[in-house]
Parts: sequence; C-alpha cells; structure tokens
Amino acid sequence: MDARRILPGLAVFLLAAGTALACGDKLSAMGGGIRFERVHAARHPGRVLLYMPGESPLRRSSDQLKLADLLRRSGHQVEIGENRDVLQQELAGGGDRALLVVMDVADAQQLASTLPAAAPLLLVTAGKVSSAAASCALPVSRRGIPKLLNAVDEALSPQAPASACSIGQARTAG
Repeated sequence: MDARRILPGLAVFLLAAGTALACGDKLSAMGGGIRFERVHAARHPGRVLLYMPGESPLRRSSDQLKLADLLRRSGHQVEIGENRDVLQQELAGGGDRALLVVMDVADAQQLASTLPAAAPLLLVTAGKVSSAAASCALPVSRRGIPKLLNAVDEALSPQAPASACSIGQARTAG
C-alpha cells in the first residue's frame, strides 16, 4: 500500500480516538451533570392524576419532592386533582392514554364509599396512618422516589397485575 494513503487515515483515527475516549468523563469527575440513578424514563408513559385535596399529606410531600415534575420528566402526563369533582371526572372520562390515580391512603379512606372498586389507584403514604393501611402502600420520601416511579410505570403497563393495595384494603384499615 501507498504510505501517502495510510498516513492521513492513521492521523484522523488517532485524533478521533482521543476525543471519543474523553467523552463526558470530565463533567463526571468534576461533579457536574446528572447522577445516573436520578434518570428515569418510563417504559409505559400514561396519564397520572395526583389527587391532593387541601391539606392532604401527599400535597406537602409532593411540594417538597417536586413529585409532579419528576413524573413529567419520566414521560407521564401529570394532572393534579384538588377536589372530588375532578377525580370523578377523570375516572369517568376516557382518554388515549392509560390513567393512574396516585393518592394518599388517608384520602382514599375518606373517599372509599364513592370510588369504584376497579379504580386505577396507586396508594401511597405521605403522613402517619395505621399500620394496616401503610403495609400495602408505598411511602413517599426522597429515598423512595425510584421505587415510586417504578411502581407508577408497572401500574401503567398493559400487563399490569392487580393492585396489591386496593381501595377495599384502605377502607378496612381506617
């Protein structure tokens, strides 16, 4: 082979290899960028209704943890319901995406008689509740965010199993 053809190709390869090997490592070493475990992309994006009336324990936790923003960044369409009318309207109305209602166990206990038994619920505990109710609900805390995001994703899956924590359990626990 001709050295005039090989030499320029070798020079381009050596210059590109150094750049490719250094891709992003400086930001990580200096503490910049996002930690890998903080990134979550939903496999099954859907509509999530955060039911947080007035002084709901979930509202306080959600404000501190920016729960709605985390769910939006994961790929979900997030709505916030502040009263029963919004909740009933969302449950009755269809939509092109699956709906999941995230509510505190304490709020679910108050609404137990008005919610349909097959309501798509994910019960969480953001405040102090009885141990029976807390045993079937996910805690909302800074450490529990990855688990909560995974639970939302699993609940919105087309092959989602029946909820481990139903409105009936919240009703009997209260």
